[in-house]
Amino acid sequence: MTTLKKIAFGYNTMTIYARRPFNVLFIQISDGNYYLAVLRERYIPSEYIHTQVLPKNRCYPVLDLFNDTFRQYEYLRRVKYYPLLCRQDSQLMCFYDEYFMCICDRDRFSNCFEFNNTIKYNCNGKHLCYNDGQCFLNNETCPTTFICVCNDCYYGKQCQFSTKDFIFSLDPILGYHIKPSISLHQEPFIVKFSIIITTIMLFRINHGFIVYSNISSEKIKRSWLWLLSSRIID
Repeated sequence: MTTLKKIAFGYNTMTIYARRPFNVLFIQISDGNYYLAVLRERYIPSEYIHTQVLPKNRCYPVLDLFNDTFRQYEYLRRVKYYPLLCRQDSQLMCFYDEYFMCICDRDRFSNCFEFNNTIKYNCNGKHLCYNDGQCFLNNETCPTTFICVCNDCYYGKQCQFSTKDFIFSLDPILGYHIKPSISLHQEPFIVKFSIIITTIMLFRINHGFIVYSNISSEKIKRSWLWLLSSRIID
């Protein structure tokens, strides 16, 4: 079961609802690293699980755990040493290779199962994400939705917009800080500060226009009085 979820900008939490029973939950972030988020022996219906993505829960590529000598071994010979990895490192939670994901249990044994980590994120060649964005499908066989992970300077549902042409604009700077689902007093400081500065600038512009209008009106009134007095003298 694969679930796609984005963490909203400015937040560090998200909620996932699982309809199917599960015992193991992995989280893959945009840099490609895997983290073991949930590991339990039995499934409890309607259970609320709170977990965190921590550095200690990262699943490492197995080649990063072996030295140069073991890396040169053939695959079948290298697999025989997998149980030693969990026993040598008491903090190791999981690791993976080209075909398997292995979890270190409480007794420091490695339990391995088939795991495909070589998936190409291009939505089966459909290229739904523009500007080299990564595409994630919720199901390889019958997908119903997708999510694009955009590179720097690109945004939008399909990474179709770019901020490269707006370097001197406040839009790309403030756009990522504005949270549409909260009230104004809960917005970040930079947003509230920008609103205050903009309001002051608009007030000064309007005030200057009013003063200029009053001065102009006074000049016009004096001109009319001067013309009127000239006509009377004549």
